Amino acid sequence: RVRLVRLTEAAENLKKQAATSVRMGKENEAVDLLVQKKKLTKALENIKERIEVLDRLSAKISEVMTCFFSIM
Repeated sequence: RVRLVRLTEAAENLKKQAATSVRMGKENEAVDLLVQKKKLTKALENIKERIEVLDRLSAKISEVMTCFFSIM
């Protein structure tokens, strides 16, 4: 989850850098930065999905362990 926060900050920084590049007339650089941001955003989505899957898995494991130990 810490990685998620860092990547979110990095995406925001890329967006700001792209805006600065546009103001300075460096459109090609801005496009490159926005492409990087898009890739980073996709990585963020993948991480969020993994977190959700792991949270569900953790809940199921806890449920099974509770059932198992209540039988003993």
